[in-house]
Parts: sequence; structure tokens; C-alpha cells
Amino acid sequence: VAEGLPSGTVVGTLSAKDPDEGENGTLHYSLSGPRAERFYLNPTSGELRTASPLRSTERAEYGFTVTAADHGTPGLSSTCQVQIQVLSNSRSSTTPNILSMTLNTVEGAAPGSIIGSVRPPDHQDSTVQEGQVTYLVVGGTDQDGTFMVDRLEGDVYLVRELDYEKGSRYMLHIEVSDFSKAFPSSHLIKLDINVQDSNDHAPEFSEDPVTIVIPENIEPGASIYTFQAVDRDGSGPNSELHYSIEHHWPDTSDLLVLDSVTGVLTLGQKLDHESMPSLYLVVRATDHALNPSQRRWSSVTTRLFVTDENDNAPTFSSPSAVSVMEDQPVGFVILYVVARDKDEGENGRVSYRIRAGNNAGRFTLNPNTGSLSILKALDREEQEVFNLTIVAEDHGTPQLSTSQVLCVQVIDVNDEAPVFQQAKFEAQVMENRGPGTTVFTITATDRDQGSNGHITYGGVTEESFVINPSTGVITTTKELDTEVQHHYTLTVYARDGGLPPNFAKAVVHVEVQDVNDNVPVFAKSSYELEVPENQAPVELCFIKATDPDLGPGGQLEYRIAGER
Repeated sequence: VAEGLPSGTVVGTLSAKDPDEGENGTLHYSLSGPRAERFYLNPTSGELRTASPLRSTERAEYGFTVTAADHGTPGLSSTCQVQIQVLSNSRSSTTPNILSMTLNTVEGAAPGSIIGSVRPPDHQDSTVQEGQVTYLVVGGTDQDGTFMVDRLEGDVYLVRELDYEKGSRYMLHIEVSDFSKAFPSSHLIKLDINVQDSNDHAPEFSEDPVTIVIPENIEPGASIYTFQAVDRDGSGPNSELHYSIEHHWPDTSDLLVLDSVTGVLTLGQKLDHESMPSLYLVVRATDHALNPSQRRWSSVTTRLFVTDENDNAPTFSSPSAVSVMEDQPVGFVILYVVARDKDEGENGRVSYRIRAGNNAGRFTLNPNTGSLSILKALDREEQEVFNLTIVAEDHGTPQLSTSQVLCVQVIDVNDEAPVFQQAKFEAQVMENRGPGTTVFTITATDRDQGSNGHITYGGVTEESFVINPSTGVITTTKELDTEVQHHYTLTVYARDGGLPPNFAKAVVHVEVQDVNDNVPVFAKSSYELEVPENQAPVELCFIKATDPDLGPGGQLEYRIAGER
């Protein structure tokens, strides 16, 4: 070391290795010897510095014992001898010759290895005795003692492991002193040490796993995330990264596109939360080391969540037609309207309503449960079919809705009795007509439907008449004779087909109209009278004839048909 250098100048670094682990392999350095107080040895790193400026006139050379001891039990130690030569200002003040040299080394080389030598070729023969030429580091950029130059041999040793990312170039100023000639000389070597990068770092992602949240309505082509990995290797192929999708689930190869250079993840197809609420990706980052077998990579797991948007309108799953008996009470639930919305949350919550119309007032619809119930009593005879427009709407923004026409068919109940147009009917029939003569056709109506409204007739008990049960036609069963009976009263009923059946009654008055089918009959077939001659006009006798016919046919007129 040159004399006069300030306190704290790094003289060198002493390094020992212990293959044990933990405390057993942790080393502590100590310095002992005469005038050891002129130097400071870092007990942890082994770095040796001057404690005060040195003078060659005071002491030209120092010798010390350095002990490296571990922290194990029992403690183990090893020692080495260190000699430090102080160069006088008379030699160092002269302007030396300056030589430049360059050494190349690769990071990852083992500490203690020789990376090169600054000994000139002409000093490598045996004519130069050991110690006649010395090599001493007097400056440079190696402040941490990464390198050490053998004082006698000029070999450059690696003291600690190199890391290209922490330092890619070092400079050492080495003073070479030659005492082999009559007149000692010295010169300075500027040694440049270039550290070549080795692919000793794999790419690293700052976040693992990665969570991505995107809405389902994002358009294809949009960038949704940028993967960024860092490779701590130096510039060049070792730190140039290539991105790729290693795995994806479910299998949607065209859904996402990853730019291999920028790491930008782009949407390739339309998303749908309802069919794919989430998906997984494993993205790999690989460096471009020139030797493919030495390339390093790392991967990151990515979960992509697709958030729901209100992009689905409710869909009806309940039937569009329903029937109900007309006698069901008010409040009776006819149907539960059901519509489903594939969205989630408020976007999928469905409410129901009946769109205003002529039929809306007969029914009520629960907006939450969808129960459709009777609000006012139904009467099929009044209205048989109701067409309700049901609206199902979600609670999303914007609100989506669907409508359905629900046909409510009112089923008939036998709640109506047959009805005759009047309670009494009048009919006439001519006497002497043969059996089967139509006397009268009676008709009743029933507002019910089907069998409940199907009417049959009966009830005629008079033996001279019969009624057709289907048509209500009343006919005779024999010839009628006014002279025997000219008036009949028939009781007729109408019955529907319900269970139990309903009845209605009516009375038919039948008048048998007379036909002039009887001749007048005298009380006697002959009359004998004795009248004196020359009798003045006088009533002799009363001749009586009878005719059972009615009306003009029974009214008699007398006259003298002839004399004898």
C-alpha cells in the first residue's frame, strides 16, 4: 500500500470458507500482531482497511496473523499470515509508465478462482526470483474488495461472487514494482475487468396470483390486462421476455389473445357472464437466452372474473293459458306466474304486473311472488275468456322487461237452471187428427255450457200426449174428440245435464178445436099430430134436434123439407 493514503483506505479483503451451515458456518475475523492497531479488520466481511495514514520511514512492512473462527460449539478456527508493504513516496511520486489491460470473466465464477494475471510474460521465467517483483492495488473502482491481486505472482483472484446486475465493469489500478534490476522501477497497470452476464435469473412476476375483473359487455379487441415480468439479468437476450398462455380453463383458445412481446391480454370474443362467470389462465414468461437449453421461465396463475351486466330480459316459464272454475271464491290463486332472468342480483330479480286493460280489474297479481288470484267473482255466462297481458321486469339498469298474453279460460259450473220463455203456453189442435199430430213445440234455454247446458224435456203425464225429450215437440198419441174433451192442461219440465241437474217447469194449455163431424139428431124420429081442420094458426108442437159439435157446427137451423 502506498504511504500517505487517508485512513479507511481498503487494503484488501480476507475470505475464508466453512462448509458448515447456520452458526457453525458463520465466520468471525480477527487481527493480531505488532502494530495491528494501524489497521482495521471488519470482523464480518474480512475487509482490511488502514486505521491511520502509513509512512514507509516509520515502518516499511507489517506482518499480521488473521484468525477466522466459526460460531459453533466447540468453536473451530483457522489462521493465515498477512504481510503489508508500505511504498515510499519517493517511488510512488515519480510518474510511472501506465499500461492498460483487460480481463473478461463470467458472473457465477467461484470465489477464490483466478480470473487472469497482470504478470508480464518476461517475468514468468525462473530468472526472476520471488519477491523481486511485487504487485499492489493502489486504486480503482473496486471499493468492496471483489478482486485481489497476488502481491508476488500478479494473479488476479476473485474474492466474492460476481453479479452482473450489480456491477458489469470494474477497474483496478495496480502498481508493479520491480526490484530485480540495479535500479528499481515501477509502473501502473490500469486493469479493466468486464463481467459477462450469465442467464442466472428467471423472470419474476410482481404479483401471483393475478386477479382480473371485467364486465361482460366489454367489446372484443379491448385490452384487459398487461402482464409484466422482470428479469434481473442484464440487457440482451437473457432479459428479453416472451409471453405465452400455458394453460387455460375452460378450453377457450380464441377467447383471449396474449401479445408475446408486450404481454398485453386482449379479448378475442364476446363474453357472457351467464355461461362463463370466471376462467383461469397460466401465463408463462420465458427469456431469450442464446442457448435454448439455458433459457429460464416462470409462470403466473390468473383468474379472470366476468361481472354481470343487465343484458338478459326475463323469460316466462309458466304456461300462457290457464283455466279456472267459475265458482272459485275471491282470493283463489289461479296460477303462479314464473319468469326467470339469467342475470344475477338486482339484474336478475323479477317483478310482475298486469298491464292495464279491460280485463285487469277481475284479477290481482302479486308483484313479488307472481301469484295470480281472483279479485272479483267470475261468471262464465258473463265472460268466458280473459286475455291478460302480464309484464315481467327486472331491477337492473337499464330495466328490461318481457310481456306475455295469459289466456284465462273460465270453466262452466252448473249454476244456471233451464229457463222457459214464459210460465204458461196456449196451444190448439184439431180434433180427429191421427196419432203423432204436432200440438206444440216448447223450448227452454240454459246459459251453462256443455252437459250443464244440455236440456231434456219431460213431465207430460196425460195419456193423449207425449213430448220428445230432445226437441220439446208435443204430439198426440191418439185421435182427439172435442165432444169428449175439448181442453187439456199439460205440465212440462226441462232438465239440464249437470250433477245434480237443475229443472224448470211450464204449463201448456191445449185446446181441441172442433170439426163439424156430427149431424143433428131429433129427439124422435117421427112425430104424429092431430089437428082439427079449419084450425086457426096456432103452435102445434116443439120439435127438438141436438148437435154435439161446437160453434157454428153445433148451431141448428130448422126448415120443412117437404110435405106428404
